[in-house]
Amino acid sequence: MNPISAATAACLQSFPQLAAALQDPEHCRTMPREKLKGELDRFKIRCGNLGALQTGRSSLDFRLRDSTVVRTNVLKLLDRLQKMLSMSESRSIEGV
Repeated sequence: MNPISAATAACLQSFPQLAAALQDPEHCRTMPREKLKGELDRFKIRCGNLGALQTGRSSLDFRLRDSTVVRTNVLKLLDRLQKMLSMSESRSIEGV
């Protein structure tokens, strides 16, 4: 799997994990499940439009192969998103 598609897949896996951790009614007030689902849906649409999960010539990895700066920034943003989702999941489990 290419780096962008792997980072995108990691983010996609983190959304349902966070949703599962947000069972407490207190968490539902601060982060309604519908809002999280909406964010996941928008993320999926953007990933599909950009080819972030594609392989071969239609992939975002392939299209950004000559643009190191943009590719690096995309990877940084995906990494940041995945970390924020994981951190939110951890905090909701801990009750912070």
